[in-house]
Amino acid sequence: MIQYQIREELLKNIKNDRVPNAICFIDKGGRGSLKLASEMGLTIVKNLNASSNDLNYIHPDLHYVYPTKIPKKKNEKLFKKDMSAFYIDKWREFMNAQIYGSVDEWLDFSSFDNKNGTIRVDQISKAISILNLKPFQSDKKVCVIWGMNLLKEEAANKLLKIIEEPPKKTYFFLIAEDEKKIMPTITSRCQIIRLPPLRTEEIKENLIKMGHDASLALEASKASNGSLNEGVAKVYNEEIIKERERLFIDCLRGCYMASNRADFSHIIKISNDLGALNKSDLKHLLLFGINFIRQSFFYSNGVKRLYEFKSLNDFSIENFAIYVSNKNYKKLISLLELNLYYIGRNANIKILSTSFLFELSNILYEKN
Repeated sequence: MIQYQIREELLKNIKNDRVPNAICFIDKGGRGSLKLASEMGLTIVKNLNASSNDLNYIHPDLHYVYPTKIPKKKNEKLFKKDMSAFYIDKWREFMNAQIYGSVDEWLDFSSFDNKNGTIRVDQISKAISILNLKPFQSDKKVCVIWGMNLLKEEAANKLLKIIEEPPKKTYFFLIAEDEKKIMPTITSRCQIIRLPPLRTEEIKENLIKMGHDASLALEASKASNGSLNEGVAKVYNEEIIKERERLFIDCLRGCYMASNRADFSHIIKISNDLGALNKSDLKHLLLFGINFIRQSFFYSNGVKRLYEFKSLNDFSIENFAIYVSNKNYKKLISLLELNLYYIGRNANIKILSTSFLFELSNILYEKN
C-alpha cells in the first residue's frame, strides 16, 4: 500500500475528528499524493465508509480543482462558465488511468495544444460558491486542489481567504510539487505533509499489480527515483523495447528459414506484421535493428569495450553474431538506413516490409 504510515495517521485523525481544515501535500512526483488525498477525501465525506468500490473517486461532496488550458474558440464560452467542469470527463478518465501521473501529463492528456495550463481565479471562485452550499449527501465537504504550483496569484489570494475562514465542516487538500512556489501565507495556514520517496519494493509490487512483467517491474523500480510514475514510464519503455526486440528477432528467424530451408511462409507472415505497423513504429524498429546489427558486429569482431547488448527476450546475440562480418556489415547497415529513408518518403509500408525482409535474408544468409 502506497504511503502506508501517512495514510494510517490520516485515517486515525479522521476517525478521531482531528483533521485540520487545510492540508498541503508536497509530492516531488509520482509519490501518490492525488490518490492519497482522494481516498482521504472520500473517507471523510462517506464518514469512514469508503471502500474499494469507490475507486472512481466520484461523490457529490468531493470536489476537484486542477490546472486547465483555454480550449479552442468555439468552446471558450462553455469553458468560462465552469472551467473545471469543462474538463471533468477527461479528469475522471485521467484519474482512472494515470492517478500517479504528473501535472504536465494531465495537461497533455486533457488537450493536444501547446498552451500553458493554470488554475485561474474563476475556478477558485466557482469552487468557493459550491463549497458555500449545503452538502448533497454528507455533512462534510472536501475540495482537492491539485497542481498548486500553477495557481495564479489572483487565484491564490482568493483561495487564502476561504482557507482563513472556511465554511463549516469543509476541508481543503492542496497538492504541490514545490513548497517554495506556494504563497507563504497559504502554507502557514496548512498542515504540511511531505511525502517521502516510495520504496523500491512498493513500486515493484504496484507495477506487478498493474499487470507488468515481474522482472521488468524490478528493474524499473530500481531506477525510478522513488516515483511510481517514473517506474511506470520506465517499465512501459522496457516493454516497448522488449516487443521491438522480439519482432526484429522474428525477422531474422524468418529470413533464415527463407534462405536456408526455402520456407517463405515465415517471411510472408512477418511482412504482414510489419505492414500493420504505423510509420513511427516501423521507423523505431529499423533504428533498433541498426543498433542490434552493430552490437552483433562488435561481438563477432571481439570489440568487447563497445559491446553492451542485453536481451530482454533471453536471445543469445552471441550465436547470431557469426552471421555479421566485415563482408556484409556495411550492406546490412545501408539496407536499414535506406528503408528508413523510404519511410520518410512515404513509401507503401506493406510493399516496403516484404522487399526489406527478402533483401535482409539475401545479405545475412547469402551462400559463399
